[in-house]
Amino acid sequence: LDIKAILARFPEIKEQKRTYEQAIKTLKTCVSSCLQQEEFGHKHRTTYLADIKQDMVSDSRLFRIANILGGMEQLWHLVGNLSNLQLRALRWYFNDSAMKTGDIWDENRFRKVWIRAYQYFHYTDEAERRKALGFLSRLSHSEEGTIDLLCSVSPYDTIPPYEDQNNRRPPVDQTLLLSPKAMDEAYGGQWEIWANNLLAACPMMEDGLDEVIAYPDRKSRNLEEMSGLQESQRHYTSLKLRNSYVLQRFLDRSMDKDPYQLRRLATGRKASMTSENLSKLTYDLGTQHTKAFLDFAQRYYVSILHR
Repeated sequence: LDIKAILARFPEIKEQKRTYEQAIKTLKTCVSSCLQQEEFGHKHRTTYLADIKQDMVSDSRLFRIANILGGMEQLWHLVGNLSNLQLRALRWYFNDSAMKTGDIWDENRFRKVWIRAYQYFHYTDEAERRKALGFLSRLSHSEEGTIDLLCSVSPYDTIPPYEDQNNRRPPVDQTLLLSPKAMDEAYGGQWEIWANNLLAACPMMEDGLDEVIAYPDRKSRNLEEMSGLQESQRHYTSLKLRNSYVLQRFLDRSMDKDPYQLRRLATGRKASMTSENLSKLTYDLGTQHTKAFLDFAQRYYVSILHR
């Protein structure tokens, strides 16, 4: 793109020469950036996976292991699904004292890590969200072995969504703060009323919860490891576990998605902006519960800041 050639062809824009020069410079920069990204491997994930597949098909060194797994398509699924895992998920798997002497294949551990890796993504597209829930349900309930799943699930279905920067600084080990046992000791049955009332006003906060509960993210929430748990108490306790997750989701929701603005209400910040939010919370939660709930929320947010 040559500004002199453009001015010669369109003399009527001469008075706005500087504006057009800047526009052309910007266009050249954008085009150059796109070409560099394409050349040096900054490609869309689907293209990246397709390139991997093309390379694998032509690599004779992989034929033997591909035959063991059922074919090159299955090996590509395995490689693609592993490559889709983010680095933090791999750290969860290898962060184990047993790995000090060498890498170990722990099928049960990997499966839990694989599920956890996809539990907390934020999907802006409804179709993608439903596909992810179906994938998580299959991981949680299928009797297929983990290797079989890695080889059968298409890597196109496990591409992580783009990070939307929602809740980028979550509290460390925040799930430890809302154990059902501790909530019972502090608030009796009142906290479960809060959870149920809020959930009735916003049912979507329960989406995907069955899959999350199936694989607790902390031992303190694992029903099987709760000492003294009787079989007759299992359903009762699982309801409390579910309510603790629900309440946690409302408390940890990012401010731009929180119609109650709980952080502001609980800490008393920008009171002039929160009267409408307080009215909504009171309506959904119940007048008799609002003060106690906000006192609890304030304690929760303060404890996070000091962890």
